[in-house]
Amino acid sequence: MKFRGLGGFTLVELLVVIAIIAILVALLLPAVQAAREASRRIQCSNNQKQVGLALLNFEHHYKRLPPGHMGWNESGTAWLGHTALFIVLPFLEQGIMESQLDYERRWIDNANADVASGQVPTYQCASDNARGRELRNVHYGRAFHHSRSNYVVSYGTTSIWPRSVQSPQLPSSRNLPDDSWNTGGAFSMTRGRKLREFQDGLSNTVWVSELRTDPDGIIAQGENGRRGIWAWPFMGSAIYLHLNTPNTSVPDGIQSYMCFFESNAVAPCTIVGAEIDTHVAARSNHPGGLNSLFGDGHVAFIDDGIDLFVWQAMATVNGSEVISN
Repeated sequence: MKFRGLGGFTLVELLVVIAIIAILVALLLPAVQAAREASRRIQCSNNQKQVGLALLNFEHHYKRLPPGHMGWNESGTAWLGHTALFIVLPFLEQGIMESQLDYERRWIDNANADVASGQVPTYQCASDNARGRELRNVHYGRAFHHSRSNYVVSYGTTSIWPRSVQSPQLPSSRNLPDDSWNTGGAFSMTRGRKLREFQDGLSNTVWVSELRTDPDGIIAQGENGRRGIWAWPFMGSAIYLHLNTPNTSVPDGIQSYMCFFESNAVAPCTIVGAEIDTHVAARSNHPGGLNSLFGDGHVAFIDDGIDLFVWQAMATVNGSEVISN
């Protein structure tokens, strides 16, 4: 009786098959990752479109956009600081959260301590890890929780208020005309613009862009980084400038409470000695650029290599207008 040997792979053949599979996986993995990032970028773009609709619906109702953040209350006893992203919440089906806010008290008042702790998915880009995280710090003996966001409104090119005007929180600034805070951008303090003020056309003016959020690590002062806090009325929280191009390597000029060692991994920064943060650029985790919302409601992907002059012109209601420090 003659027996035949059992068929099978030799060791060499098995190694060749494994090598081929490894090569195919190596080729396929970047494509899968790119497809996932493309999906996240589209989701992020859709979120910004929802924000655009909210802003335009607000304008339709009140005949002007919301202020970038609110100024002094009617009684003149407190600088409020409530942001545009807070004010438009009812137009994003978040009216319950907004209704809990006491508009006659500061954003940091004890009465408003927990109002901004709720997560707003529309404000969070899937390419970032903002979802579920929050700023936790203590002011005036009260713990505050603020959820994070990846979207910020544009205040123009070089300053969040003209340097000829003192800090808006000083009592001496309380009765200044609303136009005193104009920096040429789509948004400014105290006063919301009317659409007729956009001389360049709504389709040419950026209203909202992206921002990377800070990590939740605690810093020496006992506070967390404030990048991407949509209810916080300062640079890099709910506000940004077009001083530098998107995702620039130029460090943002911010105070020590926002510029600490963990932030440098998120976005380069340098500590400034000024009373306020001087500039924060739009930044994202999307390769090569970021999404920006324009005044007509469309969202465009802006390449990191965009010409600075063009990027700055997009930030103003009149492209030829330059607001200096």
